[in-house]
Amino acid sequence: MLGIHICNLFAFYSFIAVYVLPAGCMPASSLHILYVALQSRGILTLTFDPSKSVQTSLEILDTNTDAGFMPGWLTDGGDKIYSISRTYFPTNAFLSGENGIIGEASYLFKYNLSHPGPGTNGSQIQSNPHEAIFDPSGQYMFVNDRGADLIYVYHVDGPYNVTRISTVELPPGTGPRHTTFRVFNSTRTFMYLVSELDNTVRVFTLDGVCNDEREPTAHPSSLNIVLRQTASTLGPGSSRTSPNDTFLASEVALSNDGKFAYVSNRATKTLSSDTLAVYSVHPNIGNDSAHLVYLGQNDTYGKIPRHFSVSPDPETRYVAVANERDASTGFMMEIKGNISFGAFDVTQNLGPAAVIWEKQP
Repeated sequence: MLGIHICNLFAFYSFIAVYVLPAGCMPASSLHILYVALQSRGILTLTFDPSKSVQTSLEILDTNTDAGFMPGWLTDGGDKIYSISRTYFPTNAFLSGENGIIGEASYLFKYNLSHPGPGTNGSQIQSNPHEAIFDPSGQYMFVNDRGADLIYVYHVDGPYNVTRISTVELPPGTGPRHTTFRVFNSTRTFMYLVSELDNTVRVFTLDGVCNDEREPTAHPSSLNIVLRQTASTLGPGSSRTSPNDTFLASEVALSNDGKFAYVSNRATKTLSSDTLAVYSVHPNIGNDSAHLVYLGQNDTYGKIPRHFSVSPDPETRYVAVANERDASTGFMMEIKGNISFGAFDVTQNLGPAAVIWEKQP
């Protein structure tokens, strides 16, 4: 049976931390470790014991304040965890002890904004990294800076060898937010970037990656990043919006077969339901402008879909949507033909901002 975790996470970031999770440091199999980005305190390390009651199943083990001011994003990297906060960017820290407690960061990268961007309501008055994510090869980490309209690209070769190799500049007022990937072949990956302020999805090719199972041998400088398409999240075409906060795109995901893409749209000036935009995906190298083909939009049955998550089954039958501000805040929707959805309320006034599918054994 599929499970959905819904939690309140709020997004104000400016720093990334990577924490290595050695297998020998995990607690007993009856317990689960949870890492929570709590902006007022840092990153919490908790144990979760499903055999106990709801009131007693969680226990705080540790609070890590090295994550910077107001940490608000966590990425599961298998044996590593990546965290972003609002102040700076440390990366690669080992866990210490025998219960998964986070140790000190081994890297610290601070970002500064040279001049404010055109985004309104203070959205681009400071550097604001919004996500740290690895490409499928595990060699390259991408950091989207919504405040600076930049993507920082790092080559990672072990916990103590992290090198910034490239910076992708985007048009002023873009507001890059989140990224997902699709492997095309052994040396090419497609990267899909959703931008919050101009409400677009950009398709990039990453050439020179090593997607084989063998140990990567490519030199960091071999990575070639090329923009192939810009598509609107609000309708067919490639028109960018002004960065005036009327619409704010938030999340992007692919179906598990890679044939469809989804993007959540947040409308700030209306009380009507927000939407998920749906695209078919066509990785035709000879026709880059038609890589994403807009199919339509579907209601999210609520306001401010800050995050959504597709189910891990091969058919991608469901999508869970976290509507941040609404009387009925969370929905699980069944995907029918990747265009039409049926809605089921799965929460009661929790005000979620992120949803994660539980990994079943």
